Amino acid sequence: MFISSKHIRVVGLCVVLLWLAGLTTAWAQTIRGFKISGKTCVPDQECKSDPITFTDSLLTGVTTRAWDFGDGTTSTTEKDSAAQHIYQTAGSYTVRLTRTVNGVTQTVTRTIPIYNRPQPFSNWRTDTTICKGETITLDPYSGSTPQSGLRFLWYPKGDTTQTIQVDSSGCYSVEAISPNGCSYQDRINVDVCGEQKESQGVKWYFGQNAGLDFSGGGTPKPIDDGKLSTIEGSSSIANTKGILLFYTDGITIYDKDGKIMKSLVPGDTNAVQIPLDGNTHSTQSALIVPKPTCRGCEYLYYVYTTSEIRGKKTLTYSVVDMRQNGGKGAIVEKIFRYRMRVQNSQLLLKTSGILPTGLFHGSMEPTNLKYAI
Repeated sequence: MFISSKHIRVVGLCVVLLWLAGLTTAWAQTIRGFKISGKTCVPDQECKSDPITFTDSLLTGVTTRAWDFGDGTTSTTEKDSAAQHIYQTAGSYTVRLTRTVNGVTQTVTRTIPIYNRPQPFSNWRTDTTICKGETITLDPYSGSTPQSGLRFLWYPKGDTTQTIQVDSSGCYSVEAISPNGCSYQDRINVDVCGEQKESQGVKWYFGQNAGLDFSGGGTPKPIDDGKLSTIEGSSSIANTKGILLFYTDGITIYDKDGKIMKSLVPGDTNAVQIPLDGNTHSTQSALIVPKPTCRGCEYLYYVYTTSEIRGKKTLTYSVVDMRQNGGKGAIVEKIFRYRMRVQNSQLLLKTSGILPTGLFHGSMEPTNLKYAI
């Protein structure tokens, strides 16, 4: 029987095609896993700890998801692709996700480590009063040896040493951060004899490079070094000494020196930043609200922005950390977005625990997260 080279080539091609088909089928049958976000630390028993979030990478075709977190705790969901959990003890845990896809059961596992936090500050000082010219030393681990590898971050100036010298009034807090990202923090309030506190709203910036200074009481003094150029909403905030922290028109945040505030958000650079979602034609373009911390000072701030009423009708918030950039502050989260159906852009906000709540003329529903670190 004679077999030509043409027939050999055809048979060879068929074999290759069959092999590729089998390989494609194998690729299609690869089981997708799940993502983990959040700090993998045991909770701080005095604080409301944020849970770890587990998110299924397969978002369509799933009818049920059963999570086994490896510590005897389970959770079953139908439509939600994410589950949250807090581990009470350090150790290594194998997390198992069992999902049903088009009637077929799939199981994926992943092992995660849970770490202890740095030890508490057992000899931390209590709130105190000093005289003018007096200096005290603050040391979170005074009289004891901290674990190795800790980083320190102080408020208000962003110092990174274990100890600092204090000779002025204010709130001072320090966060001890371990190499795995787990942390512990505490604060102390220092008063100076005879020194009066100021309101955080004594500095106003608005309009075309305009501003007013209400510190000291009496007639407000004009401010002429502002960088804003807006016909409507703006917001500014100072500390309890009446010293400006930052201000914004809802589009750009300016630090106390009038420079565009540094951003630590991926995608932003020193030269170009993604603008916030406020608008020069929004009556409430920006609103600054302190974000509570557990045992820390008031160094985190929400910056809420609203769009112009005839625009996208969105509410967003970003977060500023005043410990960053040598105490001048930096944007650390940008932009968490909510979509609103509103009659006007008037906005009333309050804080409850760690998370903000809002009252609006209309309704609000969360949508996508644009940028965050």
